[in-house]
Amino acid sequence: MARKTASNSDAARSTGLSPPLYARIAERLREDILKANRETLPPLASLCGRYSVALRTMLKAISVLKEQGVVQVAQGKKTLVNREFLQEIPPGGIRRDTSSGKLYHKIRAAIADGTYKAGQSLPKLKFYVIEERVTDATVCEVFRMLERDGLVHKEGRRWFVGPSKQATQSHKPSIAPSSARPAVLILAPDIRLWNTLHGEELRPFAWQFLDELRRHQLLFEFAQVRCLSVVAREFPEGRGDVLNLINRLGERYRGTLIISYLENLPDLDEWCKWLCQFGKPVVWLDFDNKGQNVDRRLMRRSNFFRLFHHDRAAVVTALQELHSRGHRVVGIPAFGMFRDFEWHVNRTRILKQEAMKLSPEIRLEFADQDEKLWHEWFEHNERATLMYIDHVQSELKKRQADISPGALERAIRTKLRDSVPSLVSLIERKGSTAILSMNQHIGINFFYWLRHAGVRVPADISLVSFDNYPHLSLHPISVVDLGMHNLGYLGAHIFIDDIPVKADRWGNIASTPEFIDRGTLGAARRG
Repeated sequence: MARKTASNSDAARSTGLSPPLYARIAERLREDILKANRETLPPLASLCGRYSVALRTMLKAISVLKEQGVVQVAQGKKTLVNREFLQEIPPGGIRRDTSSGKLYHKIRAAIADGTYKAGQSLPKLKFYVIEERVTDATVCEVFRMLERDGLVHKEGRRWFVGPSKQATQSHKPSIAPSSARPAVLILAPDIRLWNTLHGEELRPFAWQFLDELRRHQLLFEFAQVRCLSVVAREFPEGRGDVLNLINRLGERYRGTLIISYLENLPDLDEWCKWLCQFGKPVVWLDFDNKGQNVDRRLMRRSNFFRLFHHDRAAVVTALQELHSRGHRVVGIPAFGMFRDFEWHVNRTRILKQEAMKLSPEIRLEFADQDEKLWHEWFEHNERATLMYIDHVQSELKKRQADISPGALERAIRTKLRDSVPSLVSLIERKGSTAILSMNQHIGINFFYWLRHAGVRVPADISLVSFDNYPHLSLHPISVVDLGMHNLGYLGAHIFIDDIPVKADRWGNIASTPEFIDRGTLGAARRG
């Protein structure tokens, strides 16, 4: 049965023709059965709606699955899934309980979650031989299976991610004229959301997404739900203009990326359902993860995807890194101007929930920060503490021009400790061995305060923050990168359609946070 599926797929590739629609639906249905571990198929009407196909096409797809031994069809009864298929035959017909099957699915998963990126060379054969404890022949067999499925290709003696037509960074393809290049529609409630997309928080997503489209010769077209300015009149507005744009693109249309906060687009579900009917991917970037209920269960379309920032995973990553280095008391400074912001409240709530799950648990010590320093110098963002130190130093030199460097340092240290008692309290009275900053801007200020207040980092106190903005990376703060750049990569490849993109059964794709150690996280101090 597995050989039959593979040969059909290979035949389609060898002729250069795309498989018929019913065959593609059969393959998608096959994979969905495995993901959901279903024992029966939903009613035909439900399947037709979910996959956006006619009844005749769905019947032919089910007939293909019947020939492959995946399902049993009996007139007047539910379509049953064969238990043998659920237990032994995974997608692609490759068993997971063999050495080659385990390695195949491990590499396939790494490609799907962006660990191995399109155009990137895979590790050498000997790496897998040593790491996975398999033979050379097993690795060669796995590479051939991945090549058969269009997931990798060989150039010279190296293997690269993506099908053979996929160019690597070292081989620039000839550029097709713009009139012939595929295009992705980017839809926003209004033009202001375009600026939001390129703001500090979402810039890693936007740059990676647009760069991937450019590398694969895809264009993008911007459209808006409503027009709010004279400048915005130049762009399509409303459903009529969007329809005309999709019709003008024709076969070049690859799908739509929707960028919007949930509250900015009250009829988001209607827009998504309407766009899904064109049969191309519809991807919603859920900026602040408020749309947990807006997925395929609501849309009833398999071509709908939801990308979101996984804040809980970021918090868990930070706590696990601290816990692994022996920190059991962590200080959380609550900056006054941010304390009531929704993102701050949510992150605080998640911290309290997740800290209790660790064994032994981490005790969180909170300290409200309403000191004058933060309010006076807030406009300078990450430079606030340094600006304050410079101000203090200038005032001291005015009063005593011949002050020695040592005396100047001691005076600055005293002034800083008197100006920010909240941090002194966390370190000296509440016993915190680490400080977890709620964002990178504030974390940088904490770092320079600690350094000039005579607190050694990380010997006396460790410091970890969230975010990883490129323009702030010169400051040596250990951070949890929220993974928005990788989310942009995965979102782009949904439209590029050259590699599998890992989503759950409801079309949700979460960001994957990563800890970046820049030297401010160490072992918890003793005593």
